[in-house]
Amino acid sequence: MSLRIIPENSAPSKVNSTSYGSGAPSVPALHDSLRNDGPLSMASNLNDKHPLQARLEKWEETQFNLKMEGYRRNYGPGEPIRRTMELEVVKATNLIPGMVGGPSTVHEDILRNKSTTVSWEEIYPGLSDTDMKSSFHAELEKRMGI
Repeated sequence: MSLRIIPENSAPSKVNSTSYGSGAPSVPALHDSLRNDGPLSMASNLNDKHPLQARLEKWEETQFNLKMEGYRRNYGPGEPIRRTMELEVVKATNLIPGMVGGPSTVHEDILRNKSTTVSWEEIYPGLSDTDMKSSFHAELEKRMGI
C-alpha cells in the first residue's frame, strides 16, 4: 500500500496494433477485421481522450485508498476492513426502495465522508451529460411534433 494522493498516469505512451482488439490467428500483429465487427479505428480510441481524463476517473478510488491506508496505519488492519464491509453491506441492500430518485445513497455518503457534497448524479440519477442533451432534444422534438 502506498500513500498516493493523486492517481498515477495510465495514459498509453506507446500504442500496439492489437491493444484495442485481438489479432488475427495467422498474423497476431494485425487486427482481425472479420472476426471483430469490422475495421478498428485506433485514432477514435486515442484522440478523444485527454491524459488527465484517466486520472480524474480514478480520483475517488485513490482518495478512498489513501484514507483506508491512513486508518490501517493509525488503528490497525481492523478499521479499514470494518469500513469496507460496511460499505459493501450498504451497496448490497436497498434500504429505502420507494424514493423518487432511486435507491438511497445517504448511508454510503456518510461512510465515505461525503455527506456535505452534492454531485451531478444525485440531482439527475442515471443521466450523464450526453444523455441529458439527447433527452432534451428528444423531448423538444416530441413537443413540436417533428
